[in-house]
Amino acid sequence: MRDHGSQWALKVSRWAGDTGLSVVRDFDVLTDLAWEARCQGLGAPVVISNEQLVGSGDPHRDAALAVLALQGSRFDFDHRKIHQILSIIGPHLLEEGNIADAFELFARLAAGEQVPGEEVRVVAEATSIRKLQHLVLHGLWLSPHASYGSLMVDLGRRIIRQHPNDFNAWMRRADGHRRLHDYQAALDAIDTAIYHLPAELLSIHGDYARQRFFITNEWQMHDMITRLGQDQQNQLRSTVTAYGDKLRSEYQSMLFRVMEILALFTALIGLLAATVGATVAGDLSMWERIGVISAASIFLIFFFVMVRLLSRPDRRTYIELPEVDHDPAGL
Repeated sequence: MRDHGSQWALKVSRWAGDTGLSVVRDFDVLTDLAWEARCQGLGAPVVISNEQLVGSGDPHRDAALAVLALQGSRFDFDHRKIHQILSIIGPHLLEEGNIADAFELFARLAAGEQVPGEEVRVVAEATSIRKLQHLVLHGLWLSPHASYGSLMVDLGRRIIRQHPNDFNAWMRRADGHRRLHDYQAALDAIDTAIYHLPAELLSIHGDYARQRFFITNEWQMHDMITRLGQDQQNQLRSTVTAYGDKLRSEYQSMLFRVMEILALFTALIGLLAATVGATVAGDLSMWERIGVISAASIFLIFFFVMVRLLSRPDRRTYIELPEVDHDPAGL
């Protein structure tokens, strides 16, 4: 790149045509070249024009140039440029190795599109190219949708299973755990990423440290919001229960008053009937009539008292609320 400057991409494409380079076999090499060029301010999207992507007639040369342009755009997070490049080169140039499908999926994910999870799995599992799997994982990482957490964890594990020291895979797997609210696993993964990160990559170390800080902060916020939600739920349950108890008590009191009135009315009717019956009975003496009326009165008073006692509401009735553990030092 120092020797050829802005012509480096064309030189690489000519070399690919001369050697019969395979974009599937040498995809990692082309990716590393695109990244190094970007670090030196000679990113592929800057030095490769749309006219050069139209095609030279040599499939090896054209495929290499297309991969350099696509990876350069991917490093810039430029999903619009990726769609543009794919439309220029056509669907068949990078059909081998599922490369075109992977870049199209990345662009859709980076644009915020809600791609079905099964479609993501099909593209990710269709290739064994490590950096192409990273491309899909990168797209999931850029997506704003939290529902991709399990996919990120699964794809991260797949890469790590073959390359256990891959710090980028560990980092993005950590973000997958974070989206699933599995914060302990997220911290373990980001700590492993930092452990495997080469010491000379200081700027990346700073990025990973910030991501770890973000995970711990989100964990604290999640716990606080959960605790506050439980407190609000318990408070609402207590309020509803209190109002329910109050309404039930008022209803029972009203029913009790109605029963008292009915019992008193029945007792009065019974006393009146006994008095009239004793009065019209011609063969009873005065004391016998008084005895009948007195006995009827005692029975009816007993009836009224029993009705009142049996229908009286139990004011000790209440509902036990479950105890909820609460940290007095928390919010």
